[in-house]
Amino acid sequence: MQENKVSPPEIDSEALPLMRRAEFSYWLQESVYHRVQEDVGCLNESSDLEHIFLLLTGRQLDAAVELAVSRGDVRLACLLSQAGGSMLNRSCIAQQLDLWRIGGLDFNFIENDRIRLYELLAGNIHDASLGKKIDWKRFLGLLMWYALPPGTDLPTVFHTYQHLFDDGKAPNPVPVYIDEGLAEETVNGHIDGKFDLAYYLMHLHANEGTEFGDVKSMFSTFASSNDPLDYHMIWHQRAILEAIGAFSSNDLHILDIGFVSQLLCLGQCHWAIYVILHMPYREDFPYLHATIIKEILFQYCDTWSSQEQQREFIENIGIPSVWLHNAMAVYFQYYGDPTKALEHFIQGSSWQKAHSIFITSVAHSLFLSAQHSEVWRLATSMEDYKSEIEDWDLGAGIYISFYMLRNSMQDDDTTLTKLGSLESKDAACREFFGCLNESLVILGIRLPMDARVAYSKMAEEICALLLSDRGEDSMPEIQLRCFDTMASAPIPEDLRACDLQDAVSVFTNTHTCQHHTKDHWGSVLLECKSSRAQAPVLKLSYARTSIVLEPSTCFRDIENAINQKNDKSIRGADSGSSFRFQVFINGESGAHA
Repeated sequence: MQENKVSPPEIDSEALPLMRRAEFSYWLQESVYHRVQEDVGCLNESSDLEHIFLLLTGRQLDAAVELAVSRGDVRLACLLSQAGGSMLNRSCIAQQLDLWRIGGLDFNFIENDRIRLYELLAGNIHDASLGKKIDWKRFLGLLMWYALPPGTDLPTVFHTYQHLFDDGKAPNPVPVYIDEGLAEETVNGHIDGKFDLAYYLMHLHANEGTEFGDVKSMFSTFASSNDPLDYHMIWHQRAILEAIGAFSSNDLHILDIGFVSQLLCLGQCHWAIYVILHMPYREDFPYLHATIIKEILFQYCDTWSSQEQQREFIENIGIPSVWLHNAMAVYFQYYGDPTKALEHFIQGSSWQKAHSIFITSVAHSLFLSAQHSEVWRLATSMEDYKSEIEDWDLGAGIYISFYMLRNSMQDDDTTLTKLGSLESKDAACREFFGCLNESLVILGIRLPMDARVAYSKMAEEICALLLSDRGEDSMPEIQLRCFDTMASAPIPEDLRACDLQDAVSVFTNTHTCQHHTKDHWGSVLLECKSSRAQAPVLKLSYARTSIVLEPSTCFRDIENAINQKNDKSIRGADSGSSFRFQVFINGESGAHA
């Protein structure tokens, strides 16, 4: 069963102006109350009539009547009780004053303050306020309460005040901080043409339905504060007026940006972003809001990221989290924390930047410190977006390939024969080493020294696994092909020399056992040259790899010669001759015997 909703009663259109007048009158009384009390506090005890006048300037009729009764002035109390009433009463009091003047009454026998009260009750506010320092709000009240008819609508009241002000017959509607003496030292030269915010609001109401030309003056900082950089009051005022449809303007961005700057200076980044979200949309600058918000997130990252309340507020008002993470990533990158920067780039979906930091600053340090699970986590978190990343296969893809290759070589695979297993692993290793070498060439100086060391460690570990898979029953051709693959790995030269020695050992042992048979090895070709200028050299070639060794007169002595000394020449029996031996497998060389 739906709840019965009680609709608000309809307001008579003829009564609405009177209701608004009554509400404005009440607000005005509240606004000037403290000024009346300040002036009353400065009076001595014998100034009852002046006290009554001050109470009337604040429309405090009850207090004024009570004060008149307490001093025994009943007739005055009766007149005060009808103050601001019908125009007939005002006219009667004014006629009585005129009769006294025409009749030559000596006013020296009547107190000046009493005459002042009579003039006020008659509606002659200028004569009543003569010689009195009354602020513009109380003067506006005197005009509305005692001078104009009681049924006068607010626009007429405001226009009347405006005409009097233009003629110099009404006080200047200066801002409240000047009117109440809060900042008199800042007045000179700063407020020409700048009035109180309440005056502009009255002017806006009086011009309802027509164009209001004082919008920019209304929202000047001097309308509410003596600080030219204090925008908080006028910004809230503008937001309220726009919300109720009082006016609309797309030319107040200086107000928004001024308030944003003020909030940023106070460290209130979340409120600054809130203000930006309330800026009107501009077709000529469609991305203005996003641009400014991102700029704030980047420049003031240290402020909002260190305060959980601000960060939660920014997220709750709908700012995309990727903007926050990208800002924090740049912040940590600037302050030399690539690990945190990488995490935030990943969360901010900046895959290219994340990949660049990963391969140049993070991956190698984690790899060399044996944090392999962390390397795998970071690399795989970007893998789904590798199509957006340039040189993925030569960067993070290498680390993923390494771990997958290492795991596959460490696991026993019983479904494949040893030959097939070794051949597939050799092919996978050859492809991996090719990626390492290509990465070193293409990335070049972007890779730091530690990254190159990490590449070398990868290649070294894969080579060791490939060597461990080589069994004695493997065919020599497959084994030498594996050595050929390892020769292309980016490993230190001393490790490469050890691998080459193992390759020669495989070759010599096989050749010795087969005693020059060509069933598996093909032709063995020797090329001899005599040169006194060159040291004797032996070059062992298989597939596409050549191994430079010492010369020997027979193949049985090759292994011993290598074990003795790898880089120096061993002369043959004829010290006057120089020999160059080349051993070719499967007849791939075009040299002659």
